[in-house]
Amino acid sequence: MIHDSVKRLVEAYSSSKTGRYVLDSIHIFFVCCGYDEWHREWKMKSTQLQKIVPMNRWVPYSCCASNYKDDEFCGYAAYRSPITAEEFNRLKEYGRPTYVPDKWYTRLNNDPCPELIFDWLGELPVYLLMFGLMITVGRILYTAYAVFVYTKKKK
Repeated sequence: MIHDSVKRLVEAYSSSKTGRYVLDSIHIFFVCCGYDEWHREWKMKSTQLQKIVPMNRWVPYSCCASNYKDDEFCGYAAYRSPITAEEFNRLKEYGRPTYVPDKWYTRLNNDPCPELIFDWLGELPVYLLMFGLMITVGRILYTAYAVFVYTKKKK
């Protein structure tokens, strides 16, 4: 059920304002991105990228890792393939920069959301149990205090 819900939110991200808000909230709270890994869901060939609206080429801003939140191009989803050794040598020969920029998806939170939601829900009973235990111990201490005060007044 959670897998299907997150998958529908991902598919409706660009068309539903409410879905966008919900999915962005999930991304921020769970520090995750998408259904599987957003960069795999968005990886397209350059011909496919040319056919879609430029706004839809962006991975949601909520997917950006915290240290890249200030990068305005954090989520641009244009897939760049690594350069070959021949291209590297040609760049070096002409005095061009030879560094290979990071792939865009290294700037994203790539953990799949459904798995993190399941993990969080798995921890929830432990927190509820601890809360119940805390209430029980508090009530026992309060009752012991009340009995102590009552017996002290009787003397």
